[in-house]
Amino acid sequence: PLFLAADHIVLPPLIAGDPPAAVPLVFRARPDELPVDLSATVVVNYSAGGELRCASCELRLPLRLVADPVEPLKTSGFRLTIETNRPPLPLGALFEDMVVDAASAAAEGAALSIVYGCGLDATVLASKKERGRYRVCSSRFEGLWLLTDELVRRLRAHGEGEAGASDGGFAVWYEDSLPLREYFEAIDDHLASRRALVDAKAELEQRARQLRAVEKRLLVRLKDRVPAPIASLEALLEGSHHQLLELAHRAEEHQAQLRFHAARVSAGTRLLLLLLRLKFRLGDEEERLLEAHLSPLTSFSEEASDGWEERTAAALTHLLHHGLKKRGTGAEPSASPSQGAQAPLAMPADAAKVKKSITLVCDRLNKGSRPGKGGAQAAAPGSWEPPGKEAG
Repeated sequence: PLFLAADHIVLPPLIAGDPPAAVPLVFRARPDELPVDLSATVVVNYSAGGELRCASCELRLPLRLVADPVEPLKTSGFRLTIETNRPPLPLGALFEDMVVDAASAAAEGAALSIVYGCGLDATVLASKKERGRYRVCSSRFEGLWLLTDELVRRLRAHGEGEAGASDGGFAVWYEDSLPLREYFEAIDDHLASRRALVDAKAELEQRARQLRAVEKRLLVRLKDRVPAPIASLEALLEGSHHQLLELAHRAEEHQAQLRFHAARVSAGTRLLLLLLRLKFRLGDEEERLLEAHLSPLTSFSEEASDGWEERTAAALTHLLHHGLKKRGTGAEPSASPSQGAQAPLAMPADAAKVKKSITLVCDRLNKGSRPGKGGAQAAAPGSWEPPGKEAG
């Protein structure tokens, strides 16, 4: 839902030795869509010495761009708990940019609530005990992602700024069960929206063919020297045109529903990847490989013959067979020539395959396997403890 006020900016020629040119970039957020990513990439194309060159810079946009602080809300929907080995920090110190107005009173306590532009709410609660626990709540499952990610980022940034401690340094982790049931519900809704859109477009195409056939018959009648009465054809033409408009409106509604559920799946996938990293202590490379197979990019192209569910199921199946093998398995079997040709991907009747693959990946991670070349060479399950974690 984030976009630039101007897609591209043309700069005047720059000469070496001139002062740096400052270019303002105005980012805006669509208020009717759920935000799932605050990262942005700025790309500069220029010519130096007759050669075309390119430079890019990644930046993270402020949370305030897509959410506004409000008075603490009592949310009884979905929740998860993030734990650290440090005493809980004041939320006013963690979210200084979010407590500049009516929510300032909340910052003095242990709760901070925000409302996204689409109307979805999220709340973070800090524990009052010595052990640092933070609970993130939302009225909907997809509302947990962005605030949880922002909380973990800010906790890590604060922990990295601390001096070395005797307990091994700052750590953040997640211990509860993974919210797979809620995530799978979002996947089911997304697949149902895809199928509804395909059916609506097929019916729309059928009605369009019917309208063209009626128009052809009507033209033939009008070209006759002694045209026959066209009352029936005129009524059929009017009815076909009315049905076509209704179906077009219905297809637009299905497209909007698909964008909505695609954002839900994207937010749920990003949240699951974050929780997997915190729960199983995945490294940067392991997380990158896992995200490459369980992609949070759910954009659907009408030109593509496949969608997120079938692509993800195929990618995770490959990961399970090659990069996330069971512990103790031997070398990878050599591929036979017949394995090179794969059947084209098609929209599945249900999401059972992709849900099973995601469950198997989580089970392999829980048993100690890690993604990567020789995925079985990982520490035994349960062999790590967060630094400074209290016993019991």
